[in-house]
Amino acid sequence: MTDTIDLKIKSGGQWLISPVANTKVFCRETFTEDHQDIDAMIQEFAKDRILPNVEAIDKLDKDLSLKLLREMGELGLIGVDAPEEYGGTDLDKITSCIVTEGMARGGSPSFSCTFSVQTGIGS
Repeated sequence: MTDTIDLKIKSGGQWLISPVANTKVFCRETFTEDHQDIDAMIQEFAKDRILPNVEAIDKLDKDLSLKLLREMGELGLIGVDAPEEYGGTDLDKITSCIVTEGMARGGSPSFSCTFSVQTGIGS
């Protein structure tokens, strides 16, 4: 059976009292062991490799940004939800969200944007 979602526009404050769709959501408490491992990996990478280099990244150190992107690629953190036939690892959208969210822990919106371009619009 397929779940359907009511996409009608609610007027006024109607959205406050309308029932919420019964769709699947995810949260950290329901992560698989693989999700937890990838979450730990991106947190460690952000803390150890991005955070100490925020100033250089924000000064547009191209070589450093490329080096960090290569390191992320070697760890399998780029293209996590891209099909293998295109060089990705073909993992689920939850994993993609975990990696993208983990980038914020690096403290560099500039590098997060660089990463996002390489894994989203630029890929």
